[in-house]
Amino acid sequence: MAEELFLSELHNGSDEISAQVEEKQPLNCPENEERRNDFSQLRRMAVVAVVAALAILEGACMSLPGPFFPPDGKNHGLTQSQIGVVAGSLDVSCLFCSFLVGSLTNPANVKFVSITGTLLCSLTIASFGLLNFMPGSGLYFFLCVITRAINGAGVAMTYAMLNPIPVKCFPEKAGLMAGIIQTCFGLGMFSGPIVGSVLIPVGGYSAPFLFAGVTEALFSLIAYFVFPPDENSTEKDKNKQSGDFLKFLGTSSAMSVIVPSVVVFFMSGFRDAAYSLHFHEAIGIDLHSMGFVFVPSAIAEATAGAVVAILVDQGWGIGAVLFSQIVTTLTAFAMFLPYFLPKLETTAWAVLILVVNGLSMDALVNPCYLLIQTIAIKRGAQSIDQVRTFGSMSFIIVMSSGRILGASVFGGFLNEHLGFYFTSLIYSVFAVITSTWHVIFLARNGLLGKLYYPTALSN
Repeated sequence: MAEELFLSELHNGSDEISAQVEEKQPLNCPENEERRNDFSQLRRMAVVAVVAALAILEGACMSLPGPFFPPDGKNHGLTQSQIGVVAGSLDVSCLFCSFLVGSLTNPANVKFVSITGTLLCSLTIASFGLLNFMPGSGLYFFLCVITRAINGAGVAMTYAMLNPIPVKCFPEKAGLMAGIIQTCFGLGMFSGPIVGSVLIPVGGYSAPFLFAGVTEALFSLIAYFVFPPDENSTEKDKNKQSGDFLKFLGTSSAMSVIVPSVVVFFMSGFRDAAYSLHFHEAIGIDLHSMGFVFVPSAIAEATAGAVVAILVDQGWGIGAVLFSQIVTTLTAFAMFLPYFLPKLETTAWAVLILVVNGLSMDALVNPCYLLIQTIAIKRGAQSIDQVRTFGSMSFIIVMSSGRILGASVFGGFLNEHLGFYFTSLIYSVFAVITSTWHVIFLARNGLLGKLYYPTALSN
C-alpha cells in the first residue's frame, strides 16, 4: 500500500517528494557549488558535444560487427552457436561490469571511469578488426570472445557516465540530455553499417574497425580536458552507495520493470547474431551490401530518439514503453510467417523488419530511465546523483542481459537447432508473457497514464 501511494503521488508530480529527495542531495558543499558556478556556459556545451560524439562512437562500435562479423566468422569455420557466443560476449562482460560500476562509481571517480571506458572501447574495437588476419577457427574464436568481452567492460564504464555527466552541466534539462544521448547513439548505430560498407571494399574487413578505434581514442583525449573535474566528496559519500545498487535490483518493483525490458532487448542480440546470415542465405544479400540493408533501421532509431525524448517530456513515456513491447512482439511473429509464406521474404521485407526493430528498441530507452529512476526514489536513493547512476546502470543491465540471451540463446543455440523461423515464434511467446506482467505492474500502481520526470531530477 505504501508503495502504491508513493508511485501515485509521483505520478501526479508531488512537490513534497521532490523536496524530500532534494534534502538528500549531498553535493552541496561550498567547494562544489563554487566549482559549478565557475564552469562556463561554453564549456558546459562542449561537455554535451563531446558526450554526444562518444554516444555516436559507442553506437557505431555496437552496430559495426552485426552486419559483417557473422559471415566472416563463418568463413573462419565458426558454427552458428560460436558466432552467437562472440556476439553475446560483449554483453556478458558489460552486464558483469555494470554491477561493479553501479556499486563503486561515485562523484569522486566519474571522470576517471568514463575516460578509462572510452579508451578500452577504442583499443578493443580496433583489435577486433585485426583478428580477421588470424588463421583457423580455434584461436580466432578465443580472441574474438576475449576482445569483445573487454570491449563490453569499456561500454559499461562509458555508457554509465553518458547520462550523469551532461545532466550535471544542465540539470534543468535532464529529459533533453537523455534524448540527445539516445539520438546520438542511434546515429552511431546508423553510421556503423555505412562506415563498414564504404570502407571494407576500400581497405578490407579491418578498415572500419581501425577507423572507429582511432576516432574514439581521439575523443577520449578531448574528453579528458573538457569533462568537469570529479567532486570533492568525503569517504562517507564515496562509500555509501556500495551495496545499495544490488539491493535496489532485488526489489520486486525494479524487477517488474527490468525483466520485461530485457525481453524486448532479446531482439537486439538475436539481430546481431542471426539476421545477416539469414538474409544472406534466404534472400541472397551479399556481404558488401549487408551494411546498407541495416542502415534504414539505424535511421529509424536515430529519428525515434528525438521523438521519444519529446514524448517523455510531455508525459507519454509509458505509451512509448507499451508501443515498444507490442511492436516487438508483432515483429517477432511476423518473422515466423515466411515459414508458411516464403514469397514474403525479400530485401524489402528484411529492411522493413530492421526498421521496426529500430523503432521498437528506441521507444524503450528513455522511458526505461524514467521508470527506473522512479523506483530508485521510492527505494530511498541517497542522492540525485545516485538516482541518475541507478537509472543508467539499470539500463545497461537491461540492454546487456537482453543482448546476451538474444545472441547466445536465440541467435545461437535455438537458431542452430530449431531454425530462424521457430526461434522467432518462441521469442514472440516470451514477449507476450513478460509484456502482460509489465502492464499488470503498471496498472496496479496507477502508472498507465501520463508520467513525468520528477521535479527533483531537474533541479
